Amino acid sequence: MVGAAYNSVLPSTVGGDVARAYRCATRVNHPPAAVASIALERIIGFLCLSIVPFFGLLLGQRDAPVIFLTVSFAATVAFGALLALLHVPLAFLSRIIEPVAPRIAVFVGETAADLRAVHAKGRLVVAGWSMVYQALSMAFFLIVASSWQEPVPTRAVLIGVPIAMILSSLPVTIGGIGLRESLFVAVLGKLGLPGGQALLMASVWGIEWLVLAIVGAVLVAATRLTRPKIASERGPSSPSTSL
Repeated sequence: MVGAAYNSVLPSTVGGDVARAYRCATRVNHPPAAVASIALERIIGFLCLSIVPFFGLLLGQRDAPVIFLTVSFAATVAFGALLALLHVPLAFLSRIIEPVAPRIAVFVGETAADLRAVHAKGRLVVAGWSMVYQALSMAFFLIVASSWQEPVPTRAVLIGVPIAMILSSLPVTIGGIGLRESLFVAVLGKLGLPGGQALLMASVWGIEWLVLAIVGAVLVAATRLTRPKIASERGPSSPSTSL
């Protein structure tokens, strides 16, 4: 929820992830582990989301534009590679910047080590929960679509919405505003959904995140109000929060 609050004032989901990583890093004894966990969660989330359009194919959307299937396949391969090999470029980056920024190099290197240390079972558990989350998200869109006089085919939602969601995460606009709506209209329009309905689905999704952002903003404010008291109880040696 706090991440959603930062997403509303920073570029897309990237800004919220950075804020989440920073806040979590100040609350644990080993900050690189917090950064690694959020990076892993985000990559697995995108990987599971990129797989969803293939379920639309199984339901019979054989005439889906080739570009959508290409994007879905490319995203699946890319996020799968990141999931398996992200620690490699991070370790390489750590060695490169070590002469000029040794402290940052140590942090990046430890983050890479933490990513590499996550065993297969842990990755599968996260992937399982992520698939449950994506299934609930798709169910949310399907419920909206089924309420119309002419319900939208399930396969169109399963193919178009995940692709629009992945592309709308690009850090192009603040909070993804404008980019999200344009992508929903463009992508779902290619699958036969009228522009007005596609825009409505994007708007409902935006409202959902706005509600989370409001709750997150309240939590951020509460944290700032209680921080002096918490800091005095922990003592001067305890870590403090900045975001």
